[in-house]
Amino acid sequence: MTETTPPVLEARGLGKRYRTRRALADCTLTVPPGRVVGLVGPNGAGKSTLLNLAVGLLRPTEGRISVFGAPPAATPAQMARVGFVAQDAPVYANLTVADHLQLGARLNPGWDAAFASARIAAAGLPMKAKARTLSGGQRAQLALTVAVAKRPSLLILDEPVAALDPLARREFLDSLAEAVAGGGVDGAGGGAEGAGGGANGHGGSGDGPGSDAEGAGGGAGGAVGHAEGAGGRANGHGSGADGTGGGADGAVDHAEGAGGRANVSGGGADGAGADRHADGAGGRANDYGGGAGVGQVGRSQVGCSQVGSSQVGGAGTTRMTVVLSSHLVSDLERVCDHLIILTAARIQAAGAVTELLAAHRAVAGPAATVEDMVLAALAEGGAR
Repeated sequence: MTETTPPVLEARGLGKRYRTRRALADCTLTVPPGRVVGLVGPNGAGKSTLLNLAVGLLRPTEGRISVFGAPPAATPAQMARVGFVAQDAPVYANLTVADHLQLGARLNPGWDAAFASARIAAAGLPMKAKARTLSGGQRAQLALTVAVAKRPSLLILDEPVAALDPLARREFLDSLAEAVAGGGVDGAGGGAEGAGGGANGHGGSGDGPGSDAEGAGGGAGGAVGHAEGAGGRANGHGSGADGTGGGADGAVDHAEGAGGRANVSGGGADGAGADRHADGAGGRANDYGGGAGVGQVGRSQVGCSQVGSSQVGGAGTTRMTVVLSSHLVSDLERVCDHLIILTAARIQAAGAVTELLAAHRAVAGPAATVEDMVLAALAEGGAR
């Protein structure tokens, strides 16, 4: 990261209070480009508050937060670079799968129709089915597809698998891994502009909880549906066709784009030696810290997103940054290379998984796992 490239997400002394209850306190963190960041903590720790602050749905009580070097939702162009899936992966109940894709195409000038269609087909979603008839896992796949097809530079997911059964969780996370592997954005992160500034104007038609407003520039906005049209957007907690990324289930043959594929050639191996991940044009092999247990972290298809922390598909294609929250460490281990551990409204630890794990092992011994590290940090935070 150079002086001219601000962090994707940065907070300094960030806090949020609801009357007498403190939801977030003295939060300081930096998320560099190209990471897959796991935000982990128990229910009520402040995860959703932090993510809602990051997308501009809440305003801080104290401190500051920036996205791409500016306050969240500062401009339409910035908002075009952010995709968001709120809790429970909200979609429009009375719209068909095809309607969601058409709406996404109308509201997002950078919409990748080919990607969206391919992801829907791979997930086995019937185009004519209304969202209310889909299973929880299918709705999550639809939301993921809509969010990634807008080609955001930053994808934020608020406990997207919390309500899913174990198999559906695995399928969703594999789809996310594939989407990240093939989800680079051209140039400085996409963000198409157009009449009215391209991506979402804050406060356009139909703001409000559960709002389903459509129309000229209206939109699909569950928290960040980014209505790009004539300046408007329907924004509401839990409304809309937002989502994060798209993807096929299963073993993830990571999408090959111009110049290459992000392919994990051996995730999950514990023991001596590093897991090596080839990615990008010409392939860049990342050593993912040798030693017992480290391979767990990169166990799934994209594994640790040091896989492609800079570029994926050749010159000018920057890897999407993902922030994914969960209270289940096992979910985050599948796809994340960076962790933020949050409890009692405060950040207990933040950084690259390899660095955090190495520091914990220096104290707890070489057999300590990522889960051990997280539990120790949560226990320490709860004891303060």
